[in-house]
Amino acid sequence: MPTILITGGTGSLGKELTKTILEKWPDVKRLVIFSRDEQKQFQMEQEFPTSKYKAIRYFIGDVRDLERLKRAFTGIDYVIHAAAMKHVHIAEYNPDECVKTNIGGAENVIKACLESGISKVVALSTDKACAPINLYGATKLTSDKLFIAANNIKGSKDLKFSVVRYGNVMGSNGSVIPFFLNKKKEGVLPMIIGLAEINNQENLKDLVELEPFSNNFGIVHYDSLDERGVDTALLYDKRKISILDSEAISFVFEKHHENPDDLDTTRDVLHCRLNYYDQKIINVFVAHLPSKREKDINKPKRAFILDSIREKIVKISLESRESIIVCGDFNENPTEENVMKILYDDEKNKIFRNEFLELYHQKIYSTFHYKEGLLFDQIILSENFFEPESTIKFQQAAVFNSEKISNWDKKFQGRPFRTYSGTRYLGGYSDHYPVFVVLKTEINK
Repeated sequence: MPTILITGGTGSLGKELTKTILEKWPDVKRLVIFSRDEQKQFQMEQEFPTSKYKAIRYFIGDVRDLERLKRAFTGIDYVIHAAAMKHVHIAEYNPDECVKTNIGGAENVIKACLESGISKVVALSTDKACAPINLYGATKLTSDKLFIAANNIKGSKDLKFSVVRYGNVMGSNGSVIPFFLNKKKEGVLPMIIGLAEINNQENLKDLVELEPFSNNFGIVHYDSLDERGVDTALLYDKRKISILDSEAISFVFEKHHENPDDLDTTRDVLHCRLNYYDQKIINVFVAHLPSKREKDINKPKRAFILDSIREKIVKISLESRESIIVCGDFNENPTEENVMKILYDDEKNKIFRNEFLELYHQKIYSTFHYKEGLLFDQIILSENFFEPESTIKFQQAAVFNSEKISNWDKKFQGRPFRTYSGTRYLGGYSDHYPVFVVLKTEINK
């Protein structure tokens, strides 16, 4: 069996690699964990003690130190290079340190490998090295090129350098998932999550298996007729919520009146009827209305969809006292005509409140178009969420604009870190911030 060394072995990926290696190849001759943080090594040793795992070794060292690397690589067959500064905003504020670790460290690993009889090297990179827009991505792109170029200078040595790039790893250092894990500990993990733009149900199945959801969340999803394959969906905490009914409300528009077969399709509006602890029925509508385009040709379509939804809402209001939530990407701000209209019934009685209207007046936005701030993403609540005698009351509306999912480029600072700019892949999360509301319940659980 070979001997393996992992630089940055105490990091999130290093620890996961260690776990995988020990599970799949328990007879590994030696597995060296190389990192500069003695505290993390101490903590990792509690999880992977040398008394139980005879092959594992812990080696204090920094990839910036070439001589230390050479000593650590003695007798090693395979090297997995995972050491890096990876927090985007920290790299922006400490550029020299990022360069020393991500570029200088890569150079040192290559030099040590060339002098130490290593046979295979795999350097872990990132999708942010693709057309980088920040320092972290730029340093990793440089590192990638150094490792690939090293194959040209190895001479006759039986040595291969490789690079692998991964995307946003949920739960890794720098991921937004730890935030939700902390929220889970605080007891405020969302009981309902509306998703306005997803591609398929398989992604959702993979998601709910992960922490913090841990298979405790159910999925409501229908494939829509949308030409881009974009759907809406709902995740719900199965410990609190049961689904009574659900439906996908489809909308089809004619593109050309002279050709009835030429149709324009859009995202479904998802309607779910939920039971909260078997004591409170809540109707949830999840929408992603047609996008704004030049001259806003889709405004009549959005008006038609919202009018149709409003008819259903008015009927629910007349027939019962069930609570109603309408959420999603409205592609209109809270002040615009179509969104304002849904707040009232046919008799001009107010049946909804939109607390995101105040946020918009405070210039708190969920997305941007060029220099214009927009609050297209909203959660609108029926009036009974605001009544004193209600068992579930509104407390707060907010935009989740955490630094962890924000762009740190000076030009776009304070905006969501998007995945794409046109066809250019940026490696971010979304061009929209999530929005949420906090509800206080007095229901006996």
